[in-house]
Amino acid sequence: MDEDHTRVPNPEYVLSLYWLASGPGAGGGLRHRLAPAVHALAQETAQHVLMREAIMKTSGLAERLRAAQDALRESLAEDTGQERQRMDIGSAVLVVIDMQNGFVNHHSRHAVPAVSDLVAQWSAAGRPVVFTRYFNYPDSPYERFFQWRRLQEAPEIDIVPELAEAAAHAHAVVDKTGYTLLTPEAAELIRWAGWTDLVFCGIATESCVLKSAADAFEYGYVPWIVTDASASDAGPDVHAAGLVVARRLIGTGQLVTSDHVIGRLTAYAGAPVLE
Repeated sequence: MDEDHTRVPNPEYVLSLYWLASGPGAGGGLRHRLAPAVHALAQETAQHVLMREAIMKTSGLAERLRAAQDALRESLAEDTGQERQRMDIGSAVLVVIDMQNGFVNHHSRHAVPAVSDLVAQWSAAGRPVVFTRYFNYPDSPYERFFQWRRLQEAPEIDIVPELAEAAAHAHAVVDKTGYTLLTPEAAELIRWAGWTDLVFCGIATESCVLKSAADAFEYGYVPWIVTDASASDAGPDVHAAGLVVARRLIGTGQLVTSDHVIGRLTAYAGAPVLE
């Protein structure tokens, strides 16, 4: 047996350790004692799992390990008083980036139900949703520099069927020919609506989601990336790399999970209304 494989922690053990560290019964002291071990084990295990996933078909486990790291990172921030800026749901918009047929493949398909559920919950709370659609065109920079000619016509440019109705009833659909949400028209829409918090999900994490969040940061808005409702059509490694860069560009605390967002929606819906 390969010596490296004998040193790989049991993946289910790592997940169990995570739940011990961050589950409902874990106090802050326990979280902090276990956190370094959990992060180190999860990182090592995810790397080994990804190297062996073609044989072992464990890419789903690698994603669970990454999600465990993100969730533990959130709980540690809460315990140390380093809580992120609180998401202002009353001034927030959910931005669904490029959920189009041409970007959905075996790497990114899992984001479709995650985004669909998030859109449904967000809409049920009465908050606005904006969709974006990317359009390529002849002699675009993507053609000239990447020789990439896709996303120029239907059905590739169409919103995926699972989200087509939601897009039809969205506050707006922003068409773009580049990475970012923040076209001049979208910037004016956001300014006019008075939104302060832009909550991003969709495809692809490392390109249009990341660029939109970074631009929102520079425009003075509060950007959020919902990590488990985003994906890369280039694979889980590229998705993870996009999140690493996002933490560097907009701050670790601005990366959240769907559960965190739904928790904020629930708190918003239950808040007393002042007459």
